[in-house]
Amino acid sequence: MTSLGRRLQRIEAVSRAASTHGAERHSAMQDLALQHLSGEELGALREIVEQGKQPGQYTERQSEAVKTLTNAFEQEVRKAGYATIRKFQQSCGVPEV
Repeated sequence: MTSLGRRLQRIEAVSRAASTHGAERHSAMQDLALQHLSGEELGALREIVEQGKQPGQYTERQSEAVKTLTNAFEQEVRKAGYATIRKFQQSCGVPEV
């Protein structure tokens, strides 16, 4: 294998490790945000997931739970020193939607 081939393999390995680490940080931040929610709000979120609902299909209770989760996530992101959720997601390698 050429020197260039070995360098490419190392770069790819580092890239894979960084994306795994970013996913873990994002997941940890989500876990922190979920700790802010009440049992009723968690139940509403569970319903959304189990029923495969899209945003336009949420009940008022489910919409409020999503807003609470979003606000809690933003609060945790700011506590971690990021100006916005977008900046945090970029640092984790989360693709923009």
